[in-house]
Amino acid sequence: MNYLSNKLSKALNIPPFTNTKKSSSLTPSASSVEITLPDGSKKVVGSCHRQQYYKIKGFNEDSDGVVNIDWTLAAIMGDHMHNMLNKLIEDYGFPMGLQKLSSEHAIFNKELNFSGRSDIIAWDVSKDEPIGIEIKSIGEFKAKKAMEQPIEEHVIQSVIYLDFYNKNIIPGQKKINKWFIWYISRTENWSIKAKEHGSPFAMLWDFCIRLENGVPIISLPNGVEQEWKDYSIENIYKRYDLLLSYIKTDTLPPRDYDIKYSEEKITGLYKQGKIPKKTDIAYIESWIKKGAPQGKLKVEMGDSECMFCEYKKRCWDNIVNDKL
Repeated sequence: MNYLSNKLSKALNIPPFTNTKKSSSLTPSASSVEITLPDGSKKVVGSCHRQQYYKIKGFNEDSDGVVNIDWTLAAIMGDHMHNMLNKLIEDYGFPMGLQKLSSEHAIFNKELNFSGRSDIIAWDVSKDEPIGIEIKSIGEFKAKKAMEQPIEEHVIQSVIYLDFYNKNIIPGQKKINKWFIWYISRTENWSIKAKEHGSPFAMLWDFCIRLENGVPIISLPNGVEQEWKDYSIENIYKRYDLLLSYIKTDTLPPRDYDIKYSEEKITGLYKQGKIPKKTDIAYIESWIKKGAPQGKLKVEMGDSECMFCEYKKRCWDNIVNDKL
């Protein structure tokens, strides 16, 4: 019957009464870096410059009247999980030895014109120091990626927060030297149930990040520390400066991601063992055995950043809405 589910589905397709005012400033989630892969090629991690250009310039988002209700519901669930962890810190703060100092604390960098809000600033009683906490609710795909190490774009955001507070907390007060990414999974899978992340909880785990000379050091569950040189604050700000130059000169930035991979790129990923689906691997192997005829590969792959982008039709299909 699904009487209630059908009623909610229809309701989620009706635009809510929300504030649609555009912001002219960038946010930490708009950040990115360019990293060097083992083969010497370059890859962008984080937000696409073209997407951020469209957003800052106030272009209309794609609209075909269809709302993905599962995405909407996932976002709502994420908000409630975020609030739940805040409440847990409030209720169990004394036995945890963790006292919340601030929630949704606003930050602003005038030079780079970016603003944002950090999730939680707390006092770690046992270490006698302030710490930052970023709460991330994730679905099955990202949960699998975040088992052994944090997701790259979340590290980038944490680096920005650490750098900001270190530079802006007044002299004489203790700096925030540790930033935690606290993951909560919206779904279960075998990796979650096996607790491959090393947490006592199945659906809740965290990583700690600190900076050494502007380079993030990631503490992993097995006690190993990783140095992520490509994710330095210097590299992050270089990409910010590049994006600002596009915005100031009204220059449309190049795409940082591909909505559809070429056969050459798919073949390269196959050779590197980076094709996730067994069915796709079988199709690729069969295609290669036939001599890899051009245009005959029955596998379509692309970057999720494009697939979920609110401007993908404008960017890839040349469907242009009027500027706001």
